[in-house]
Amino acid sequence: MSLSSSKLERLGGGALFEALRVAADRSKLGLALTFADRDPPEVLLLNQYASDLLGYTAEEVLRLGPWEILAPEYVPAHPDASWKLDPSGNQFEAVVITKQGKRVPVEVTLSTIEIDSRRAFIAFFRDASERWRAMSALQESEERFRLVVEGAPDGVAILNGPRIRFLNPRAARMLGVPDSESAAGRMITEFIHPDDVEACVQRIRQLLETGKVHRDAAEYRSRSLDGEELVVEISAIPIEIGGDRMVLAFARDVTERKAIQRRLAEAERLTALGVLSAGVAHEINNPLAYVLLNLEYLRRELPRMASQPERLDDLMIRVRDACHGAERVATIVRDLRTFARGDDSARGPVDLRDVLEAAVNIAGNTLSQRARIVRDYSDTPAVEGNSNRLEQVFLNLLLNAAQAMPNGDPTHDEIRIRVRHAEGRVSVEVEDTGDGIPDAIISRIFEPFFSTKPVGVGTGLGLPICRSIISSHNGTISVESSPGHGATFRVDLPASLTPLATDAARQDGAPISQGPRGRVLVVDDELAVASTLRLVLESEHDVQLATSAAEALQLMSHVTYDAVVCDVAMPGMTGIDLYDAVRVAHPGSEDRMIFMTGGTLIPQSQEFLAKLKNPLLEKPFDTQVLRDSLRSLVRARRR
Repeated sequence: MSLSSSKLERLGGGALFEALRVAADRSKLGLALTFADRDPPEVLLLNQYASDLLGYTAEEVLRLGPWEILAPEYVPAHPDASWKLDPSGNQFEAVVITKQGKRVPVEVTLSTIEIDSRRAFIAFFRDASERWRAMSALQESEERFRLVVEGAPDGVAILNGPRIRFLNPRAARMLGVPDSESAAGRMITEFIHPDDVEACVQRIRQLLETGKVHRDAAEYRSRSLDGEELVVEISAIPIEIGGDRMVLAFARDVTERKAIQRRLAEAERLTALGVLSAGVAHEINNPLAYVLLNLEYLRRELPRMASQPERLDDLMIRVRDACHGAERVATIVRDLRTFARGDDSARGPVDLRDVLEAAVNIAGNTLSQRARIVRDYSDTPAVEGNSNRLEQVFLNLLLNAAQAMPNGDPTHDEIRIRVRHAEGRVSVEVEDTGDGIPDAIISRIFEPFFSTKPVGVGTGLGLPICRSIISSHNGTISVESSPGHGATFRVDLPASLTPLATDAARQDGAPISQGPRGRVLVVDDELAVASTLRLVLESEHDVQLATSAAEALQLMSHVTYDAVVCDVAMPGMTGIDLYDAVRVAHPGSEDRMIFMTGGTLIPQSQEFLAKLKNPLLEKPFDTQVLRDSLRSLVRARRR
C-alpha cells in the first residue's frame, strides 16, 4: 500500500519501494518509509502488514504521523534526536498503540537512506508480543525461583565441581560467609570436616560423571568460617547451566536432630538397664556368693594346712573356684560399664560374636527364665562399627525375644542366635519361639513411639533406634514372623576390610615369660589394691608403693623408675595431674606411665587419655596384660 505513489515515482524509487513492500508483506514484516527532516516525520510508504498490525488505514497513518502511533514513552524528547541514528542501522524495541488502544510491543530495525538529497528512514518491524510474554513469564518464573531459593529454610548451593558458584542466604549462614558473592569461587571442601572431604569429593565426581542420583542423602560434618561445627544432610542432583554440568545441592542442618537421636538412644539404653537391673543383681550375687563362701572356707582351713599338707589340692580347687567367680563378676561389670558408657565415636573392626556374648551376659538371667539360648555361630570376619552401639541393638532384640514369651518355659522354648557370612556381609538372626507378630502391625514396628507393650513398660523407641544404629553402620534390619510361630529379626552388616587384632589376654593359660627385672612404682590411693599389685608383680620386678600422686612425685625425684602404674581418679592430685607434673620435672618419664581406672571417666579425662599412647587398664584387669605392658617398658628402658 503506497501513501504517496506519485511522489515516490517522481523521486525515482517507485518500482524499488514497491518490491520492498511486497517482500515485507510476504515475510510478515511491517514496512514504513519516512522523511525525517520535519516533525512529525512525513510517512511516504506503509505496507499492508503494518496497516493490519496497527489497525489504521494508510491515509489515517499519513494524517496522524508516527508520534501519535508510538507509545508516549518512546517518542523522542527532541525533534532532532532521530538524526543521531547510526547510518548502519539500529535495532531496538518499542511499543505502538493500535487504533483500538491496545499496546503492542514491536521489534524495529531502522536504517537511514538518501532520497533526492533528503535524509529518510526505512523501518522494518514485527509484532514482539509472543516474545515479550515469554520473557515476562521467564522473569516471573525466575523471580519466583529466587524468592523460593532465598527464603528456603534449607541451604541451596550450585557447585561447579567442588567449587562454589552460588549460595542462597541460608547456605551462606551455614558456612559463615556474608553472602553468595563472597563464597563464589571457593572450594566447598574448605567448609567440610577433613575426615569427610574424600567422601564428599567422590560423591560430587560421581554425580558429574554418571548423572546417577543417590536415593539416600549424604551426611557430612561442616565447619563454618567462625568455627561452628554442624552436621548437615546433603541431597544433590546434576544440572546443566550454559552447557556445563554442575551440581545442585540442598543442605539441611540436622545437628539438633542428631543430638535428640543420641539422647533418645541414651534414654532407651537406660530403660534397658532398668529392665535388667533385677536380673543383673542375680547374675552378680550368684558368683559373688560362692566367691565369699570359698574365701571363708580358705580362711578357716589355711591355718590347718601345716599339719595337713595333703589338703593342698583341695584348697587350690577352692582358690580356682573363687577366681572363677570373681572373673564372672568382673565380666558382668565390664559389659554393663561398656554398655552404659556408650562411646559412639569409636569405630573399628568388631567381632559380632563377642558383641552377642556381651549382650547375653547382661541379659542372661532375664533370658534364662523364659527360654534356652541356642548359639549357632560360624566363622565370620569382623564388621566395621561401634561395639557399644551394636551391643545395644542385640540386647534390645534379645529382650524383645524374651518378652515375646511371657510364659516361656526353658525346657521347650528357645532363643536361637545365628551368625553367618556371605558375599561380603555378616548377618545375625535372633529367632524366638514366641507368639509372633500380628500381620496388622508388623509393618509398623519400626515406627517411633509405636509399641504393643503396656504404658510404663515400653517406650516404642527400641526398634526405631536399632534401625537408626544399623543404618549408620551401612546395614539393614528386617523381620519375618507369622502369628503363633515366633519372629526372626535379621541384621545385615558389611564385613570389615581390616582384620581383628589378636588379643594376648584371651590366650588362656599363657605362660608367664620372664623378662628383665625392672623398678616399678605403683600409685593408688586404695592401699589394698596397691599392696595386692605388689604381691602379684614382685616375683618379676622391684615394686614400690605410693598412696598419692604427691608422694609419687617426691619418690621420683630420688629414684628413676622403669615404669609407673598409676590410678587416674585420686583425691587431690589426679593421675593426669601427675602425668603433667612428671612431663615437666622428668621429661620422658611420662611415656613410661600405665594408667588404671576403676570407673567411668569424666569427659575431660577421656579426651586427655585418648590423645596419649600410654596404656589404660580398666579395673578389674587381666594381670597378664599388665605384665606384658611392664615387660615392654622395662626392655625399652634397658635398651
